[in-house]
Amino acid sequence: MSLRWLACLLPLLGLGCTVNATAQKDRRQHNTCNVDSDCSNNHCSSGICQEVNGTLESLLVTVTPPSGSNLPQLNFVSQLENVPTSGGSLDLTPPAAHHVSGTLSLAKGVSCYPTFLDENDEPLKLRAPDGKSLPVDITLSLRERPLGLPQQQYFDSASTLDKLSVKLGSYPFELTVPGGHYDIYAATPPYQEQDCAVPPQLWRDFVLEGPDAELALAPGPITDLTVTLHWPGGDHAGDLMGWLADIIEPLDGNRLSTVAKLGAPVGSSAMVEYDVQLRYSPAIESSESKAAVGSDLLRLRPPASVTAPTIYWDLSALQLFDPKHPDITGFSKLPAPVKVQGLLTRQDTNAPIPGYVFLISQKISGVDAGIFASYKTTFEVGADGVIDLELPPGNYRVQGMPGTRVGMNDDSLDSIGSLRTVWPIAATPSQQFGKTLELPAIAQLTGQSPMPGAEVQAVPVAAHIGEFAAVFGDTRSTASSDDGDGVPDPSLPTVLSPRSTTGTVDASGHFTVQADLGLFNVSVRGPESLGFAWFVRPGVVVTGDNQDLGHLVLPRPTVLSGSCLVGLVSGNSVPAPAATIRAYAYLDKDLAYTRDRSQARTVIQVAETRADDSGAYRLLIPPSLAH
Repeated sequence: MSLRWLACLLPLLGLGCTVNATAQKDRRQHNTCNVDSDCSNNHCSSGICQEVNGTLESLLVTVTPPSGSNLPQLNFVSQLENVPTSGGSLDLTPPAAHHVSGTLSLAKGVSCYPTFLDENDEPLKLRAPDGKSLPVDITLSLRERPLGLPQQQYFDSASTLDKLSVKLGSYPFELTVPGGHYDIYAATPPYQEQDCAVPPQLWRDFVLEGPDAELALAPGPITDLTVTLHWPGGDHAGDLMGWLADIIEPLDGNRLSTVAKLGAPVGSSAMVEYDVQLRYSPAIESSESKAAVGSDLLRLRPPASVTAPTIYWDLSALQLFDPKHPDITGFSKLPAPVKVQGLLTRQDTNAPIPGYVFLISQKISGVDAGIFASYKTTFEVGADGVIDLELPPGNYRVQGMPGTRVGMNDDSLDSIGSLRTVWPIAATPSQQFGKTLELPAIAQLTGQSPMPGAEVQAVPVAAHIGEFAAVFGDTRSTASSDDGDGVPDPSLPTVLSPRSTTGTVDASGHFTVQADLGLFNVSVRGPESLGFAWFVRPGVVVTGDNQDLGHLVLPRPTVLSGSCLVGLVSGNSVPAPAATIRAYAYLDKDLAYTRDRSQARTVIQVAETRADDSGAYRLLIPPSLAH
């Protein structure tokens, strides 16, 4: 008897046996072909049946080299137009990496160097030896960031003494960023003596040119503003002492002025005045960047110890009569805060749970008509589930969310199952109980797909809500919220983006994905080796009820292939081996595909691949988006 046969008899004797497993063939459906007739009405190319009537003509593509490679660890972004919708060859050559360095220095002919102050008006020792360069925190933001792509901001600080260049005696900044169109924001310290103050500077749509960009930035035109705020006298005369005034831009809320702290008012017993001195630099716009995002905003914030709303004015409206001396009337009262107490619980157990409560006002009560007031806060709920906070009276969008600081950052479902509602908070009584947030059971998205093992992803729709739009009630957004009935409304801004969740198609062709309330993009992603594109459906509304998405079939793709090259700071372009390549389609305000990127409000991922060791890639693009 051979040893082989003896080994196979050993299990019968209870002695055990080790057998080498044979790899089994993947029996799932493969999209393969030899000739066109194998593909029905489609085209056979490179062994794959390809869709010849695709619609995704315009794509946004990101290229991310792997960690540990010699390439810059950046997210390179390309805008692709006239993509061959029946498939074809397309080399990817995103804008090269740029080494960006420079300073923000006083404008030519200006020798008055600012005196920087702390919050108590004490001088800070922040003066460059060259007498020209200024301490700044510099942020470069790619223009595509409102579409929801990650890693679209790059930051450096040139605002501390240890950052001083010994050679130049200056405050330099230094970053490596991918090429593209950027908004550059240079934030100077907020508190400065008025005479020589230099406010923060913002350049919109700045194009980086050349692999080594030396930016000698200088402040733009600076306007001295004296804002006079009229306020009732008597017992309320000092109500606004210690409040902070500044000017912010409408897109991201970046500060464009120095910060002034309101001091003691002057005037009669019936009416007093607060005079606010600000230095202000409007954003420097390129001819292409002048989008209708709204006017800059004058903002008045309470001290941290005071529970009161932040007040906003449209700066251009205030400057109509006297551009350098705006006069504010009609703001005469602030509401007294209300103490609110409640409980965060689970619907299925009624047990108190830890978590978070996020609140943002829809309307603040107790302010004058025509005054725009806003209040938002986050309250961390302990293990006892108790909610205990102070709020100005008004109507609030509220979101309760379970989880701890650790749970919020892991992949568990502890942070799934939130509740959105609206709290009306009356001005009286001054203490209000019973604001219970009973978090619902986790909703389920179910469906079928003839692709066992495929990954199902539910990713929140990304949306950017500008500061002007949020404050002045422009809710035209693709984000999701609700009016208290538990049904997300895609036309309203969100308090909190829900979490992404995933599932897998099981052996029987079914899947279940746990989901929070909100607006999601849903995709079914089969293994790339099978030759199918993703199924992609934008704008799935999750209301809290279980929802069957139906039968989701992965389509035959349009195939883009070619070489992926990344430009280095040296000016050379090299292959990007093992780089992750992701493709996104543009969506308009109605979450429909648009080839016009100027109409895009967000993007949705439609494909992903990894380049091979030579930098060659193949992307399986779906012919269209599902509805």
